[in-house]
Amino acid sequence: VVIDNCVDPSNVDRAYALTSSGGRENQPWLTDDDGATWTPVGAPFEAAILFETIEVAPSDPQRLYLTGAIPPTSTLPRMPFVFRSTNGGLTWDRYAFPLEITATQRDKNIFISAIDPVDPDRIYVRVSGDPDDRLLVSDDGGQSFHEVLRVPVMRGFARSDDGWTIWAGSDTSGLFRSPDRGETFAPVAGGIER
Repeated sequence: VVIDNCVDPSNVDRAYALTSSGGRENQPWLTDDDGATWTPVGAPFEAAILFETIEVAPSDPQRLYLTGAIPPTSTLPRMPFVFRSTNGGLTWDRYAFPLEITATQRDKNIFISAIDPVDPDRIYVRVSGDPDDRLLVSDDGGQSFHEVLRVPVMRGFARSDDGWTIWAGSDTSGLFRSPDRGETFAPVAGGIER
């Protein structure tokens, strides 16, 4: 199963695809010829990990990020991770991602929404949850995160080309805008009618 793919912003002929088949070793695959041929990148990951997303940093084509998790068992909770490569996927650093599991919030999956266009250490991650989805930001390449927005059912995310303006949309709460690289958000005046 190919779960996600992305194009290298610095070379439109180069793209990555990420497999996520249960019970099998998964890994990124690379094409340098506009998808005509594909080769595996680095060593496969352990079979227990199911991946969600892959992204390439716009300012550094050697910087790749993955998100994935080891599914829960009868004795262990779901264990999500952010993976970071600084050498085009040959090797990876793995960072555990803390889910919010409380009486009022239950996080589920994590997805990379974007990477800052000039700072490869600044990444935006959407966490799907119940009842709220959360948008988190890392300034250290996925080692730690801080929450910047929490809304029910976050469906959309976009950033301006320079990275300063961020938008996030919710099924029930409308559109939110940040003018400061995603640190603070406010509802867009007038909202969007369904």
